[in-house]
Amino acid sequence: MVAPFLLFGFSGVADYGQAAFVTSDTRSAAEAGALYGSIKGYNSGAMATAAQNASSMNLAGANVSTTTFYACVTGSAGTAAIGTTQASSFTCPDGKTKSGQFATIQITPTFTPIFSGDGASVPTVKVTMRIA
Repeated sequence: MVAPFLLFGFSGVADYGQAAFVTSDTRSAAEAGALYGSIKGYNSGAMATAAQNASSMNLAGANVSTTTFYACVTGSAGTAAIGTTQASSFTCPDGKTKSGQFATIQITPTFTPIFSGDGASVPTVKVTMRIA
């Protein structure tokens, strides 16, 4: 009598564990792709490949997209934030620096839960890094 309830409970635990793993692995892959861009410069295909190579799971079915934009960094060390998008030659509000180039890599992994009724899902992961 108890076995069906235990099976139901364990399938939910397995789904949430798998979702946590997929999310963590996807974040690490996105960070690797963004890091590639910060070292080698913006290259959409190479950044996606770097993300794929860093993943311990197959990202072939995932939606991977990259974008680049220019912006100024606002705030100070420890509280810095990316400002609004600007032209590449824009002089930042400090009057001394030009806007920097940033790259964003966004990965939406595929995830199929064992038990579809438990609500386990994985989010889209988005990482932005200054590349120039």
